[in-house]
Amino acid sequence: MIVAPASSPAKTPDAKRPFRLRLGLALTALMLLAVLSTALIVHASWDWTASRNIETVVGSLSRQTADAVGRELQATFRGAEGAAEIVRSILFQGAIKVDDEAKREFVFLSVLRSIPAASWIGFGFPDGRFFGSHALDGGQIEMVEITAAGSKPLGRMSAMLHTGPSPLIAARYQGEPRVT
Repeated sequence: MIVAPASSPAKTPDAKRPFRLRLGLALTALMLLAVLSTALIVHASWDWTASRNIETVVGSLSRQTADAVGRELQATFRGAEGAAEIVRSILFQGAIKVDDEAKREFVFLSVLRSIPAASWIGFGFPDGRFFGSHALDGGQIEMVEITAAGSKPLGRMSAMLHTGPSPLIAARYQGEPRVT
């Protein structure tokens, strides 16, 4: 008969062994943790930097856009003020007579053509008459003359403005406006 020493415990199949982590599994888990934590750190820093840069770029573009629109409006207003001064000077200095319709119309046409942002140029007479040039779609320019109450109607004139080598063709008539 064989007797087991008293100091060694008996091995039973139900006895649980302590959990032993295998080296390969431990290294794989450690590597996965390192990669994921690095990815999280890089993503968080790039996200923070990008959001700050986007805010800076949007603010810069907004300022640039507002400045450009402001400059364009100032240039348009300066052009309109200059056009008004040109017409006022020509008429009040007597370079052309206010009642000389042909010269007045061509001055108004020239001024209206020189400022593409303007759509109307008008002149009011002291007796209530009005004369103006109105830019329409398609390159047409309409001359409008309104008479004072009780005076003879002067009619309206329309002109087609051609670009390129074609001359400005205008027609004067009484009655309804037309374009030639």
